[in-house]
Amino acid sequence: MIEGRYVEECIVREIVDESPKASALLESIRGQPEVLTRDARIALGEIIGHSLEATRETDTRTTLDALSPLTDTVTVREPTHDEDAVQIAILLEVDRQDELEQTVGDLAACWDNRVTMRILGPMAPYDFVVRPKPED
Repeated sequence: MIEGRYVEECIVREIVDESPKASALLESIRGQPEVLTRDARIALGEIIGHSLEATRETDTRTTLDALSPLTDTVTVREPTHDEDAVQIAILLEVDRQDELEQTVGDLAACWDNRVTMRILGPMAPYDFVVRPKPED
């Protein structure tokens, strides 16, 4: 299992820097009482949430592209936490472990502390079990 988790401070800063609306909302909130900025905080949270989903999709695609030379047997898993960047189950030959570690390390370096990457496993390959279709 390949797991990547966003570093909250970095990913929020990235989103705010790329969104003039988010940046303006953040400025309007700064130093103000929470009760007076409730609507702005909600709007900022929605922008960050939507941007995070789009970023997660892009980062997952980048990871899949990086893993494709190693195997085509992968399953993208749904995030279990808001800060999850990537969760991909990968079925890989044991003798390719070093290549996998190098690929994941290269991704982590490319993301420059924006995403922390981990390899979990080996794990049971239940993500790849093919269930028979029900008979009519």
